[in-house]
Parts: sequence; structure tokens; C-alpha cells
Amino acid sequence: MPLVDRYLLRELTRPFLTAVCGVLVMLLVNVLYSLATIIVQSHVGLPVVLRLLLYSLPAQAVITFPMAYLFAALLAFGRLGRDGELTALRAMGVSFRRLAAPVLVGAVAISAASFFINDVVVPAANHAFVREVTQEAFRMGQPLFKEHVVAKDPHAARYYFIGLIDRRTDRMTGIYAWEHARLVTAREGEWTGRGWHLRDGVVSHYGPDGLAKTEEGFRELDLPVGLDREAIYAQGDRGPREMSSSELAEAIAALKSAGGDTRELSVEYQMKFAIPLSTFFATLMGAPLGARFGRLGGFVGAAWAIALVMLYQVLMQVAHALGVNAWVDPITGAWLQNYVFGILGLGLLWWVDR
Repeated sequence: MPLVDRYLLRELTRPFLTAVCGVLVMLLVNVLYSLATIIVQSHVGLPVVLRLLLYSLPAQAVITFPMAYLFAALLAFGRLGRDGELTALRAMGVSFRRLAAPVLVGAVAISAASFFINDVVVPAANHAFVREVTQEAFRMGQPLFKEHVVAKDPHAARYYFIGLIDRRTDRMTGIYAWEHARLVTAREGEWTGRGWHLRDGVVSHYGPDGLAKTEEGFRELDLPVGLDREAIYAQGDRGPREMSSSELAEAIAALKSAGGDTRELSVEYQMKFAIPLSTFFATLMGAPLGARFGRLGGFVGAAWAIALVMLYQVLMQVAHALGVNAWVDPITGAWLQNYVFGILGLGLLWWVDR
């Protein structure tokens, strides 16, 4: 069986690498299409375009791996079925579950690599991509707004949350400032020389039980801030997809302590794990479908791959929207597509094995 395992994995390698290259090219072309307005109107040079493509490459690779491995599994098992090799192995008493084992182990390895890239490389690359695009957008005179700004004072246990900030005017709305048992909230504010000038807010003090002990409203308040403007922007300019899982978990915990809405951040946190593991769940579907319908021709495997990728993407978008809008809990909002593919895949494995 070790020889058969190596043989099956070799069958996967060529179609997997081919699919990775093909899908990556299509996704990068889509990135260029989405940036066409900025590239044309800002007269962006070739070095900037190449940097944007390089920055977008890690995120696109994480999306590519599940599709490419699914495509490879469908084609590999389809070819083995057409040439009678699956029949020969089954006649020797080898179950289909055993034949699928090395493919699923390979899917776990791809998922682990995807998680590492998604958690370590992608946040930094996405942040660099956003900053590059923002600079070009500023040259075009477009308004520069940033939502859900999160920043932490490295010298104190103090967190800042800003619902919306305009970097041109330094005007902020939806402001939270949390330190120990004191929470300052304000409808709006702007920078002064030494901190923030807030308007229409409340200062709350909390006890050890987490309940508010005192609340005092204000029309205007000058709040000293432990970070300068550049430091706030440097930290707060990162969205959920520009943070690692540990950074995002820390931001969620701090925002929850301040009484803020964490639904969207919680869904994004779960997506950090759900997307890399999609390779495994997609393979649960691809291996039995390739073995069952592979004799009909290679085009059938390609058609199944396209159909399953579209189904996965639709399920992921719908589940994400349900999670963000509190129709389902954040875990379901991030993992629903994996639940569906996992249940269907296990059922197909049992069916083909019988």
C-alpha cells in the first residue's frame, strides 16, 4: 500500500500544479480588472502594478489551493477509473476509503500550508496592498474613509475603537476609548494637538462584576490619547483581513469588553480557519465523484470541479452575510459551506465504497 499511496499522490501532483497556475492567472487578471480605474486615471507605472500583483498573490493562493486540489482529485480518480486501475485495486480487496486516505492526508497538508500563509503572510501582504491602493486613490482625489479602526496603546492597557474616520480631515464618528474599568464613548470627535476633542458622549465606570457603577454624560470632552496620529493610523489602518488570528482575537476581546458589536470581526476570525480547511472538505467531495463519474471522460471532472467551486463560493458568501447580520452565530456563518461539503462528502465516500 505505501507504493500505491505514492502512486496516487503522483497522479495528483501534475493536475494540481497545472490548476494552481491556471487559477492564479485568472484571479490575478480579475485583480487587474478591479483596479483598472485607478491604474488608468492615476497613470500607474509598471513597478506599481507588479507590486500590487505581488501583494495580492498570497491571498489569491489561499483561495486557489482548494479549487486546484479539488480539480486534481477529480481528474486523478477519473483517470484511474477509466483505465481500470481502481477496479483492479478493489478486486484485490482494497476499499475505496483506503484508496482515498493518502489524498485526504495530502489535503490536510495543503490545508496546514494554507493556514500558515493565511495567518502569517496574507495579513502583511493585504496591508501593503491596501496602503498602495490608498496612496493611488489619494492621488485621484477620492475620499479616504476607514471603517472599524482598532488600535492599542503599547504602553498601557488602553484600546481605541473608531467606527468611521476620514483621514483627510481627522474627523471621527462612533468612538470608544477603553482603559481598565473606564469607558468613554462619543458620537463624534477630531484630533487636537495633544489628543481628541469629543462631543456628545458618556463616561462610564465599571465594577469588578462588569456592571456600570456610574455614568456621566458630556457635551464636549478633551481626551488625552497615548498614541500620536501616525501611530493610530498605522495600527488602525488594518482591517480584519490584514490581521493575524491572534491579533484579531485580541481585538475582539477588547471590543467586547468595551460593549461594542463584535459580530463581523468574529465571523472574520472564524474564516481564518474555515478557508484553509476548505481543501480537506472539498476533497471529500472530489475523490468519490471522480471515481464514480470519471469513466465518462476528463471533461466531466472539469465540469464537476467548476460546479463545486461555484457552489462553495455561493454557500460561503451567503453564510458570511447571515453571520454578519446575526441570522446565524459567527461559527456557522464561517463554517456552513464546510459543514455542507463535509456531510455530502462522507455520504459519497460511503456510497462509492459500497
